[in-house]
Amino acid sequence: MTSINNNKDHFKMQPSAETIEYFKNVSKRMDEYHKTIGFVKKYVAKKRISDTSKISNMVIMAVVWTSFLLDEYLTESDVLVILGSNQILNDTTIMHLDPEFSKLTLVELMDAVSKAYDEKKK
Repeated sequence: MTSINNNKDHFKMQPSAETIEYFKNVSKRMDEYHKTIGFVKKYVAKKRISDTSKISNMVIMAVVWTSFLLDEYLTESDVLVILGSNQILNDTTIMHLDPEFSKLTLVELMDAVSKAYDEKKK
C-alpha cells in the first residue's frame, strides 16, 4: 500500500503553461459571475425584495446576462455550478439571453426582471 508520504514526487510535478493559463481563465470568468451575483445581492437588499422566487429569477438572469458578455454558453448545470450547487443535471440545453435584454445594463436588467415578475404575479 502506497501512502501519501511515499509519493511526495507526485506533488512536486509542475503544471504545464497551458494548464496554468486554463485555470487563470476559469478563475477570471468565475470572478465575473461572482461579482454579478454580489451586485444582485446589493440590488435586492436596496430594493428590499424578499420574494425568493423573484430573487432566484433575478440571479439566474444576471448569470445568463454575464455569460452573454463573456461570450459563453451555459447549460442549466453550468448555472447551478456557478451558484454553488453540487447538483449536476443531465441536461445539455443551452440557456440564451433574449436579444432585447442583451443591450441592457445590469441595473436595467434587474429592473426589467423585477417588473416582469411582478406583472406575472398579478
